[in-house]
Amino acid sequence: TFQPLLIILGSVILFAFAAPKLGLIAATALLILAASTASHEFRWKEALLSSAFLAVFVLGAFVYGLKLQLPTWPWFVQ
Repeated sequence: TFQPLLIILGSVILFAFAAPKLGLIAATALLILAASTASHEFRWKEALLSSAFLAVFVLGAFVYGLKLQLPTWPWFVQ
């Protein structure tokens, strides 16, 4: 079926809309959690750990490593 493909595509679209409002860290975590549900082996603990690790990695790589001007936190925190 096309369900996993649609979930992955939907999670990327969700990231595109969430990143400007929620910031890079929360949007990345949301992307990983949403995309993880596409697997038949989905587990909350592993998805939460992966999303936390990847959010920190994205922050380090894009904001501190490449020095990109991206909103990292939600608009109401800045």
